[in-house]
Amino acid sequence: MQKLKIRPAEMKDASQIGAVGYSAWLNGIGKHVGREVHERINSELYASFARASFLQITVAEYDGLVVGFAGTESGENYISDLWVSPDFEGFGIGSTLVSTMEEIVVNRGYDTVEIEVLTANTRALQLYQHLGYGTVWQGTREDPFLCVNLHKTVLRKTVGEQPSTLS
Repeated sequence: MQKLKIRPAEMKDASQIGAVGYSAWLNGIGKHVGREVHERINSELYASFARASFLQITVAEYDGLVVGFAGTESGENYISDLWVSPDFEGFGIGSTLVSTMEEIVVNRGYDTVEIEVLTANTRALQLYQHLGYGTVWQGTREDPFLCVNLHKTVLRKTVGEQPSTLS
């Protein structure tokens, strides 16, 4: 049996990233938004994001297939994307991707990582809380990608080395 491989995304992964992103979006967020949003979202939007931002994306590959990905679209300390194929949920792939992104963020010199989640996506929210993320903000605001108002939760975790206190 092939093992899970975590690696940087490559341009050739874009269509697989698109398929994973869209299927995970349908499973986690799609059921919480209206039809007008569904009419605008498709796998090509995720593939286009992957082509534009592949240097900021890490993929989870299983048996040669991309089954999940995470990214820091702006290259900073904000995890903009974390998507796992519904067929591969519950196997620790999301946790592994978050851990990998935390390492990347620490190597960039940051000591905190932030992520935003649709509050109604309780599975994702519980994952981040389980991984040590704490809520720093909750409220309704416009989602710039979906162009609708959604109730979101912003979470943060300290990951870098903390300065020692002088005695």
